[in-house]
Amino acid sequence: MRNACKVLIIQDGKYLLLKRSEDHPHFKGLWDFPGGRQDEGETLEQTLIREVKEETTLDIVQNKIAKDFEFVNEEFDIHFFIYSLRSYTGKIILSHEHDEFAWYSEEEIRKLNLHPSVKMYFE
Repeated sequence: MRNACKVLIIQDGKYLLLKRSEDHPHFKGLWDFPGGRQDEGETLEQTLIREVKEETTLDIVQNKIAKDFEFVNEEFDIHFFIYSLRSYTGKIILSHEHDEFAWYSEEEIRKLNLHPSVKMYFE
């Protein structure tokens, strides 16, 4: 099982979501929280900070794990750790892995084509 760390960045009651590009190797075109898979030798916190920086250029100070759960299907076996956020700085500049970003309310999120980690978080 691999670990993946995601972060909840909330502003004015809306969550930051990133839309995965069509050439992304997994979950193409789905809306997702910032974050990604843990590399060997990294702590969960190091993974979160690195992944968010790579995907958005934001520098974050995470808080605690808000929720964690496992996603298992025929292709994946991933343990997701969803962190709350203490603070962030910087301006969002997306990596090649994502086509766009937007701020959505929980009600709006439920109408989107979502990555499993986002779906499971709101269940």
